[in-house]
Amino acid sequence: MNTLVFSIIALVFAAIMLTLLIGKSKYAEMVRPYSAFIITVQVGLIIIVIWALYRVWVYEKKLSDMYEGAYSKNRILRVSTCPDYWTLSEDGNGKRECNRKYDIGDGAYITMPGKVDKVDMTKYDLKLAKEVCPIYKNDVGAAWSSLKAECESYPP
Repeated sequence: MNTLVFSIIALVFAAIMLTLLIGKSKYAEMVRPYSAFIITVQVGLIIIVIWALYRVWVYEKKLSDMYEGAYSKNRILRVSTCPDYWTLSEDGNGKRECNRKYDIGDGAYITMPGKVDKVDMTKYDLKLAKEVCPIYKNDVGAAWSSLKAECESYPP
């Protein structure tokens, strides 16, 4: 926005100087000895304005491309949480699983809703959104708030 404001003000200033230079008023006579300087300043301002507008155009295109990439179904998901109230377990070798049983202590546990007892996180983590989003509800059969929010952010 600042660049656009600068460009408009610079062009108005250049137009005023050009009007003074080619006008027939008493001010035009006073300005004529400085015509080389005024023309140089005008050419410089026009070059600066064109460059500034070009940079704005490049920046807007870059933002547009970033937006397209961020909400593309070809984006790779990073799934780091389990379905709601499920327990994450890791074996130290990088294998991560989510268990339906939620340990409440003293050997007691609560079983959360779901179709399966364990979810292998490698099936969902670092996969394309277009592969994961259509299947996770049917495979797990449990609420998975973080993954649901991620999948709903993509256009249909």
